[in-house]
Amino acid sequence: MAIADTTAPTVDLTYSVSATPAQVYYAFTNPTALREWMCDGAYVEARKNGALLLAWNAGFYAAGVYQTLTPNELIRFTWQGRGNPGETWVEIRLEAADSGTKLTLAHGGLGSGAAWEHIPRQFRDNWQSSLNNLKSVLEDGLDVRISNRPMLGIMPIPLGPDLAQRAGVPVSDGLYLDGIVLGLGAEAAGLQSGDVLVTLDGKPVSDMASLAAAVGSHQAGDTVAVEYYRRQEKRSAVMTLSKRPTPEVPADPRDLAARLTDSHDRLNAELDTLLKDVTETEAAYHPAPGEWNVNENLAHLIATERHSHVWIWNFAGGDDRVPWADNNPTHLLMALAVHPSTPELVAELKRAQFATAAMIEALPPAFVARKLSYRRLGAGLLGLADHTREHFRQMQAAIEAARRA
Repeated sequence: MAIADTTAPTVDLTYSVSATPAQVYYAFTNPTALREWMCDGAYVEARKNGALLLAWNAGFYAAGVYQTLTPNELIRFTWQGRGNPGETWVEIRLEAADSGTKLTLAHGGLGSGAAWEHIPRQFRDNWQSSLNNLKSVLEDGLDVRISNRPMLGIMPIPLGPDLAQRAGVPVSDGLYLDGIVLGLGAEAAGLQSGDVLVTLDGKPVSDMASLAAAVGSHQAGDTVAVEYYRRQEKRSAVMTLSKRPTPEVPADPRDLAARLTDSHDRLNAELDTLLKDVTETEAAYHPAPGEWNVNENLAHLIATERHSHVWIWNFAGGDDRVPWADNNPTHLLMALAVHPSTPELVAELKRAQFATAAMIEALPPAFVARKLSYRRLGAGLLGLADHTREHFRQMQAAIEAARRA
């Protein structure tokens, strides 16, 4: 390993950010915050000699140790990136200013010689790109890596053997489409809920990281080839990538809660109409092996709402990592065991929706001030209406099958 030359010049950058020093400090010391502006994966122990691990979907990663942490003033950590010739260091100084915070970043400890020739430029370019995004995230609540990325219009879940068996596909790697966003590229290309996407642009996709990597080099308006399974049949299509809309999320959590309540009211009116005159026998009818009946769809929607509660709780505490594992049958039992009838399940779903809105209205101001986190949470919850209506369509099909039987 090459030895860093401590006499070599550092990469020095200065930014003015319209945010408090506390908000900027948090952005360098919280794993969720780091993922929102800098990397795709982060592990953080925000203490002296604590570990800092950063990873990107493209395959680059960096590891370091926090050497100095003076809250809202100074952050210093070591840096060893994949392919870097040696260990370097990064220092961030924060100073309150009239416009918010003056951020001064130095990346030093660079060596000399052929192995280090291109490293200073790489560090400078990468830090400039990341710090520009940090400004956008803190000032406008927009991650430009996402807002500039095209959109497929799918609600994917990693497949795995169990879900593959229930989906009736001959593969165990891929992305199960739990829903399709109407009016976007996937629907226009003919994909449907229940399909399993296996390649995009010739690249295998099996999780969110591989999907992001496959889409990452494209822009809205590009066309890409996709391969997918519908049951046993492998199909191909050409998909036009859609422009990603900027989610409209009310700035005040009370207004966001009201929007959610209005959405829930409209969904519940549709649900009440759908279930009018449906008998318990019809609600318990399975249209086909492995397909949910009405009550199981309702239990799934209740589980989704409860999952949202944990997400809100964790996100407000600084950690957004609450993954949905898969749709294995155990997640249905917590509602079906306690609420065995259709009216009971509907009532429980409405109670869970009420709890979601109540939690949003009570979000801590410090979380709301983290604009991108708040926007992501709000957009995610408002977007669940499409998922709910997809299950209404499954319920309608199950009722029709029961009445034909």
